[in-house]
Amino acid sequence: MNNDVFLASRMWLLTLLESAERNAIAPIQMEQLHRYIYLANVLSPVCELVMPDSYTLKHMRGPYFPRAQWDIGRLALQSKVEARNFKPFSDEYGFWLSADFRITKEGINLVETLSKSDYFSEQASYLREFMSACSSIEQKKIEAITQFDFHYAAAANGEGVRFSDMDDNVSKKAAVLMFPTDRLYTPSEGIHRYISYLNEAASS
Repeated sequence: MNNDVFLASRMWLLTLLESAERNAIAPIQMEQLHRYIYLANVLSPVCELVMPDSYTLKHMRGPYFPRAQWDIGRLALQSKVEARNFKPFSDEYGFWLSADFRITKEGINLVETLSKSDYFSEQASYLREFMSACSSIEQKKIEAITQFDFHYAAAANGEGVRFSDMDDNVSKKAAVLMFPTDRLYTPSEGIHRYISYLNEAASS
C-alpha cells in the first residue's frame, strides 16, 4: 500500500474516534467501531470526500474493514488510542477479539494539529458532523441501522461491499432525494437526514 494512503487511512480512523469523543460516543466496542467506520465511509461522498480505504467485507458479525483492524492496533501501540477490556473469544462464528476503544489526549492533540491543514480539516469537519448525526442513537442500535444501508443490504455474507464510486453511490443520491424541494440542499443536513432515515427504517 502506498505510504500516503497508509497514513491517511490511519488518520481517518483517529479523526473518527476524536469526533466520537466530541459527541460523547465513547468508548466504542470493536464491532460497533467497524459499523461507524462503514456508515461514515459510505456517506462521505455526500460531502464530496473519498475515504482512504473503502474495502469492506460483509461479515456475519457486521461490516469488517481489514485495514482498520490493523490500524486500530497500531494506534493503540502508539498511545493514540486506548484499548480496554481486550479479550479473545470463540463462538459459533469462529475466533474473534473484543475490546473497547477511545482516543487518548495524545491522539486528540495530533488530530487538532493535523486538522489545521486543508486536507485533514475537510475530513475532520465531515466526521464531526457524521458523529453528531449518530449521537442520539444508541450504540447497540447502530448494528441494525447498518443493515438498512442500500449498499450493505445488497451484498451477500462474505462479499465485499461496493460503495466507493462517487457517481454510483446510492446513499449519496438518497440523501439528496430526501431533502425538501423548497430548501437549499446542504451536505451537513443531508448526512443527518440519511442517518435519521436509517434509524426510522430500523425501528419499523
